[in-house]
Amino acid sequence: MQDPPKSKPFPSFDDGDVEIRLSTNVKHTYQVHSLVLGLHSPFFKASLSKRWAGDPDAASSSDPILWRYELRFKDGQAEGICVRKVQADTRLGSWDMLTMEQL
Repeated sequence: MQDPPKSKPFPSFDDGDVEIRLSTNVKHTYQVHSLVLGLHSPFFKASLSKRWAGDPDAASSSDPILWRYELRFKDGQAEGICVRKVQADTRLGSWDMLTMEQL
């Protein structure tokens, strides 16, 4: 009997403009391209659109990451929700969670 094929690690790109954090462990943070996310995911297509994400060219930060997402879980639930963080003050470079109540 053959061993199951080894899975490839999830790609991460130094020139990606989206950071996705799946846990508090740094090993589970990925830097990916918004164009690819938007092409392959209706969620990211909407979330990264100018209507919801704003104009990335307006950001004054030198950080290559224009958008940040975190996978969040409610206590006791096995399924999480991907939540976008917004840059609260581009001069300070701080990031805050965007909640559904703020939309």
